[in-house]
Formats: sequence, C-alpha cells, structure tokens
Amino acid sequence: MTQSVDIHTLKIEDIHYILDAIQETVDIYEYPTSAVFSAITRCSLVSFLKGGGYSKDILETGSVSLFRQLNEYAHSDSEYEWFVEWSRKLADLVKERKTLDM
Repeated sequence: MTQSVDIHTLKIEDIHYILDAIQETVDIYEYPTSAVFSAITRCSLVSFLKGGGYSKDILETGSVSLFRQLNEYAHSDSEYEWFVEWSRKLADLVKERKTLDM
C-alpha cells in the first residue's frame, strides 16, 4: 500500500521510518516547540528526497508533498496522533504569524 503524491509516493514502510525518526528526534528535546518540530520534519523530508536522488530544485515542493502524505497517514493511524497534534500546532503558529503580518 502506498499514499498518493505529487512528487514522490511514499511506501508505508517509508512513512513509518520517517515518522519514527521524527518522533525520536523531537523526543530528545526537553521542551520542543512548533518551530523545532517544523525544522526536524523539514530536515528529515529533505534528506529523504536527497537520498532518493532528487535535485535540489524540487526539495522544497517535494518536502511539502511528503509532509502532506505523512499528515494524511497519521490521521488514519492512532499510533501517530502525536504527529497530527504537532501539525495542528504548527498550522496554528503559521496562521497567527500571517495574522500579525497583516
């Protein structure tokens, strides 16, 4: 089973590996923030794409596509509810910043 994509289709085992790696890294921090979660997630996804041989020109759009896939999968598997929660916190932070910039 795989998840749908724009740039790259993640296999279920890749999803589990990436989510587990993100969680292990976030858990190292005593007081992780949304910004820390965002940075760890982005670095993990960009590294995954670079390791897959993708050019640096598509790393940004590719990482957004992969993030959406992880989020979609996390919604369907309660083991990854932590990812859904962090994603919500990150979305709230981005909305707040956009509101302040207006």
